[in-house]
Amino acid sequence: MTELDPKPLLGFEAGFDWWNKHESVNAKVERLYAAWNRTAAGLEPATQRWRAGLNVLRQIVIDAEAAGKRVRAYGGAWSLSDAALTPDYLVNTKPLNYLSQGFEPAHVTTSAQPLASRLVYAQCGVHVMELNSALEAAGWALPTSGASNGQTIAGAVSTGTHGSAIDVGSMQDYVRALHIVGEGGEHFVVQPSSRPTVTKAFCDFLGATLLEDDDMFHAALVSFGSFGLIHGLILLPVPMFLLEKKIIHLDFDEARAGFDLAFEKLGLGPERPHHFEMVLNPYQLDPKQGGAWIVAMYKRTPGQAIPDADVRSSIEPGDDAMWAVGGLTNAVPALVPGLVTTLVGAPYAPTKKNVVATPGVMFGSTSIRGPIGSAEIGVPLAHAERAAEKIARLAENERFAGVVACRFVRSSNALLAFTRFAPTTCTIELPGVASPTTEGFFKKVGPMLDAEGINFTFHWGQWADLSPGRVTQAFEGNETTWLEQRRKLLPTAKGRRMFSNAMLERCGLHE
Repeated sequence: MTELDPKPLLGFEAGFDWWNKHESVNAKVERLYAAWNRTAAGLEPATQRWRAGLNVLRQIVIDAEAAGKRVRAYGGAWSLSDAALTPDYLVNTKPLNYLSQGFEPAHVTTSAQPLASRLVYAQCGVHVMELNSALEAAGWALPTSGASNGQTIAGAVSTGTHGSAIDVGSMQDYVRALHIVGEGGEHFVVQPSSRPTVTKAFCDFLGATLLEDDDMFHAALVSFGSFGLIHGLILLPVPMFLLEKKIIHLDFDEARAGFDLAFEKLGLGPERPHHFEMVLNPYQLDPKQGGAWIVAMYKRTPGQAIPDADVRSSIEPGDDAMWAVGGLTNAVPALVPGLVTTLVGAPYAPTKKNVVATPGVMFGSTSIRGPIGSAEIGVPLAHAERAAEKIARLAENERFAGVVACRFVRSSNALLAFTRFAPTTCTIELPGVASPTTEGFFKKVGPMLDAEGINFTFHWGQWADLSPGRVTQAFEGNETTWLEQRRKLLPTAKGRRMFSNAMLERCGLHE
């Protein structure tokens, strides 16, 4: 390969003691690189500043391959799992935050021409917060996002991050193409052949090879850094909308209708929510204890008159389950029920006025209180009520210092998306205090669901009891196709090892 032009700024810190944001993952890293859109002279190019950042990633891969080292990238360090971790070469991609909207007609396929002005190219390090702000200013919005803005777009997509938009799906589901650096520093644009968005002319402009394949695209979407270093993503936003949030407080038995998405039975009225979730206090599941909080959000048009609304331009930290449990400590078991009951009620207190905000504001928190330990599974909607109740009862018995948060997401075509169950996946998140007691509880959830005959998947960015057998059971053959596509993109054993890590080895997905 010819010398990279422009020659990138390349530097690293040796022997770095790395922690993730939630203080749940730690390792001594041989080299911690910081990737910047700067040339070797330390200057940001006047045009195409993204190209210097692309060349940084390419050079790091070339160097790692020559040294026989593994390489991984991270962004917001938001994952509670070790998905992004390697003790060899770790790359901080947060400074790679180039963002543009609108594609030249020659760079977009005929079928996608009506979308050309909407399409977004986002470098891997763009924070979801940055993306929301830029889109909002231009009158656009992400179709959905997670409960916070702390992740980078590449990290959020590649671990299958979701919200609770019941008819939308997860974050990977509005990605139209991926720009990935693979073996030898070569780079590729991967898009589905059944819905191509960009042309070969666009790939020539990048200097990339175009790969059009449905299976490869759906494999690479949720691949947690295992297909190479993601440099950029092509996204399709939607016209800006507002969300009107309503919170109601019910007994658990009253809330059961939520597992059937029977909104009127919950007292929400006939309108179908855009976003719907339920939070359960495992220590208040009996009648007249009020152990369930229902959060429903409805799409509104900017400028629409919304009677008796509390319109917000910012949301205080504390509006999600993970923030609430961050205030817990590893208390003695006898105190846990009271602490959970006290803390979980605050962010979900019903209000006299419904809160109205843009999606970026509504899900705008970038703060955490830690250390946090969290696991999350996905189950078919038909089994959601039984699974959630069994897990909540187990949590009560184990004195789990946390809550049970249930969200409802349209199924994804990504092969290893944990929201794979059609038509709707119920995700059950278990945010709690990071402690041996919490991990002990997590380890009992899987065998209990196995005994109940409930198949489940797991969030790649949270704690999971991983094994080859568990992956096969969860993904029912999708993992085989995923491995086949990985071997196509990374044709050598050396290359596949370079983009593997301990998590992949535990899953049997490293070969």
